[in-house]
Amino acid sequence: MTDPKTVIDTLIQQLNNHSAGVVIRSAAAEGLGFAGGVDATKALIAVLTNTSAGVEIRAAAARALGHAVHH
Repeated sequence: MTDPKTVIDTLIQQLNNHSAGVVIRSAAAEGLGFAGGVDATKALIAVLTNTSAGVEIRAAAARALGHAVHH
């Protein structure tokens, strides 16, 4: 079984990978929201406040933070 920290780190890498498509980065944000935790939440907030991240990615981060709050 994969270590949860490794999974979260991988999702954060994909979320911040500007060469990845919107679908991949949005899915990474969603995964982080469901995973929850301090590292995931910090990464989502960082993307949400980064205006160069693009509207679609920031919206995905906002939705994911809604999931993270409920865990």
